[in-house]
Amino acid sequence: MCGIFGISSTKPIANQLIKGLSKLEYRGYDSSGITGHGLKDKLVTIKATGPIKNLRSKLSNIKGITTAVSHTRWATHGQPTLKNTHPHLSEYIGIVHNGIIENYLDLKSHLKKKGYTFRSDTDSEVICHLMNYYFNKSANMQSAIISTVNLLEGSYAVAAINTHTPHTIYAACKGSPIILGKGINANYISSDITPIIDHTKRYIPMEDNEFAQVSSADIKMFNKNKKILNKLIKTSNINKNQASLMGHKHFMHKEIYEQKTIIQDMTSRYVGENKILPNIFGHNTDKVLEISNIFISLPVNSYHASL
Repeated sequence: MCGIFGISSTKPIANQLIKGLSKLEYRGYDSSGITGHGLKDKLVTIKATGPIKNLRSKLSNIKGITTAVSHTRWATHGQPTLKNTHPHLSEYIGIVHNGIIENYLDLKSHLKKKGYTFRSDTDSEVICHLMNYYFNKSANMQSAIISTVNLLEGSYAVAAINTHTPHTIYAACKGSPIILGKGINANYISSDITPIIDHTKRYIPMEDNEFAQVSSADIKMFNKNKKILNKLIKTSNINKNQASLMGHKHFMHKEIYEQKTIIQDMTSRYVGENKILPNIFGHNTDKVLEISNIFISLPVNSYHASL
């Protein structure tokens, strides 16, 4: 599991990116990185291994950027080294990725035959090279990201920037979450809502096989046929305290102590006087009533939660 956070704004965002990444550090702390639009149509990138605080010392290298994507990594493919740290770059393209690309070896072999050189051991690097390949063919970033994810097998949340389309972030997801935040003179993309609510309570959860084009002025969503999607903007009721440690040692410590309150809240919604409230399963109620056995096979913590 990794964390993605991106901002497109009219003002410099380097410190906001670090603060946002820190709120996603529970998703991974092996390494972190940022890439954004710099001067002369080039991407500027900083990376560091270890906790996010190690990245802070390099912020002077991206001073002034207003559109960027960032990433905090929990290593799945490749060791937690600098070369495997996101973002990954390919000519015009910079990407960050959360998920697992199951067919990356086949894609990597195909791209090597096309002349692409790989600098990391990750599955994620195939995404930026594929996107660059298709952008060179179409000169259209929407077409490039659609063509790229059509070849991916597995799960992905991807955020990408391109030197030919400055001040814009492109995103796609399948089986891995992306939340879009709607602000004023700034819009956001994140793996979860916690970094976003520091800036806005208005958000749009992306669904599988959807795409987004995010600038400081607007969020446009579309499907694989480039049809514009009119998505409802929701309002979060999460406050900043809920998204912070609030004096706890770490987020796991906080979650343990919140269990009593959360269980009480869930119980009040779904359980009446000594019985489950009717119709909470919607149109599947009849099917649920026919279940005679439930089998649970999960890792320890998830097993305890499911019980």
